[in-house]
Amino acid sequence: MSADLKAALAYVSPDTGRDEWLRVLMGIKSELGDEGRALAEEWSAGGETFDPRAFSATWRSIRADGGITGASVFHAAKAAGWQPGKPTETRARTPQKPAQRVQEPSPTLPYARAIWQRVDRSDYAVAGHPYAVKKRIRHAAGAGRAVVTGALVGERADCIVVPMRTLAGELVGVECINPEGKKQTFGNKGILILGNDLDPKLPQLVVEGWACAVGWFLIHKGNIAVYAAFSKSRLRPVAEEVEAKHPRRTIVICREADA
Repeated sequence: MSADLKAALAYVSPDTGRDEWLRVLMGIKSELGDEGRALAEEWSAGGETFDPRAFSATWRSIRADGGITGASVFHAAKAAGWQPGKPTETRARTPQKPAQRVQEPSPTLPYARAIWQRVDRSDYAVAGHPYAVKKRIRHAAGAGRAVVTGALVGERADCIVVPMRTLAGELVGVECINPEGKKQTFGNKGILILGNDLDPKLPQLVVEGWACAVGWFLIHKGNIAVYAAFSKSRLRPVAEEVEAKHPRRTIVICREADA
């Protein structure tokens, strides 16, 4: 089965949208359990946006009995031209086109992308930041750390950098948090997803910020889908966007005490 999966994966692009990427990981874990991690990581590492920390966190959150099986991997591979039993061909991978933006790109989007390209995404770096220490966050949780200059965070500020994406996984902005907790957005507002958003049996929670999302992720030991909206005013719009994509799920909005 491992050899068949590896042959099939050669036809599936790791740069596909987040949903398909996560579906493939779930299929691998369903068939091979934790022994499939090396195969899943090798395949994922072929993508331009591969993040080893994000991969590890996502892999840990996936259950082998999550409802997605290896059949989904074979289905995607066959759609791309794979034929079982035939030698694997070297194929040029074409990434899936990102979802169409619902808002115009911000003039600061290039700066946001440049920041995200140079962040330190290690657990050690993020967990050692004063804001993370204050919030008792002990791992990167999808974020990074970099020096950032902005009107709100200050000049050459030591910041936690949280990526903001569309539900399809396209980076549309970053939220930067300085040691005092001041926040500044570069690019557009988006969503950060922690946990497993492909398993409909797991709780689906929309929260305001990164720290809150991390808290809920840890409470549920990764067995949850948490969507950070990055603004009180965006809680309901984000919940409606998630509900539109997953109409049969119950989406819960979690407001903070001062919201």
